[in-house]
Amino acid sequence: MPPQKRPKTVYNARTKSATTLKKKIRDATRILQRPLSADKRIEAERALSAFQHELSVATRARTEHKMAKRYHMVRFFGTFPTPFPDKK
Repeated sequence: MPPQKRPKTVYNARTKSATTLKKKIRDATRILQRPLSADKRIEAERALSAFQHELSVATRARTEHKMAKRYHMVRFFGTFPTPFPDKK
């Protein structure tokens, strides 16, 4: 029986990695520098804008994931009684 695959995390499930998207953006800009027919140029420009949008979504999701991981403990700061109450 093959091993079970781990479920993907939220920030990585819908998007590709940032380095892959950056490579595709670089490739699309290089293609646009060549002389192309009108339909090929439009297709490449649309692909470039889609890759740029996916990159922005991926970087934002990545930073949101990092912040959620970093500040997870903030939710619990006011909920537990303190071991040393303030003296008045």
